[in-house]
Amino acid sequence: MTNPDIRTTSAFYATLNDKSQVSSILNGIDPKYMNPNSRFGKAFYVSEDAETALSEMKHYGIQATHVIRFSMTQSAMRVLDLTEPDVAAKYDYVGGAISSVTQSIGAAARRDGYNVIHFRSERAAGKSNHAILQDYNQILKPQIVTPVEK
Repeated sequence: MTNPDIRTTSAFYATLNDKSQVSSILNGIDPKYMNPNSRFGKAFYVSEDAETALSEMKHYGIQATHVIRFSMTQSAMRVLDLTEPDVAAKYDYVGGAISSVTQSIGAAARRDGYNVIHFRSERAAGKSNHAILQDYNQILKPQIVTPVEK
């Protein structure tokens, strides 16, 4: 299921907290660096704007050093859209803190053939994020890296 808002989004943003991560991401997203304990398990998390990406990282007490803007290849995306109430209900998703429920949703999404989960930000009201579950380098293309002012 694809939300019309996703089709009109032309870029996603991710934050990094170490300069060495920048070159690593520019050379291709490597899943071995992903945290299996994140909201939907191992995924590359991006936001619809830089401010939301920064808010997400700040919540965990991490100071971002860089923001990367990515273009996306919509044709490569198979999206589980948890911003749609009927879809969220089917997967028992109500938002909130990271839990075994949210992580099991990530596993179910993979099993059901999705490679992206679209969900509301817990840190930025009215904004959303995307968990890229696989096909990272087919979906996301780095466009520009910007240092974050301290």
